[in-house]
Amino acid sequence: MGEGMIYTVKDIQEDLDYGCEERMEGTPLMVVVILEDENGAGLIKKVPDKALCDEGIGIGEKVCFDEDNVLRKAHSREHRTKDFSGTDIDVSGCYKQK
Repeated sequence: MGEGMIYTVKDIQEDLDYGCEERMEGTPLMVVVILEDENGAGLIKKVPDKALCDEGIGIGEKVCFDEDNVLRKAHSREHRTKDFSGTDIDVSGCYKQK
């Protein structure tokens, strides 16, 4: 495992696909997250809505997958040196998707 891809959340939609029946009681509310990687390729993942809320993930956020293939917010960090001043994305904790 190494550092993984950073994605941008392009859209979040409520998952309404429960087949012919309604969502069963006790089943977590799921959402469909539409992601775009650094190369412009799209990826669609179904995740529990609570997981996004707990992680503070919204549209436009930078995200990655941890070692358990869970979507995590990729945090920005600022760097200031003699030759550079700017922001990059902290990918510690981000792994290649399984």
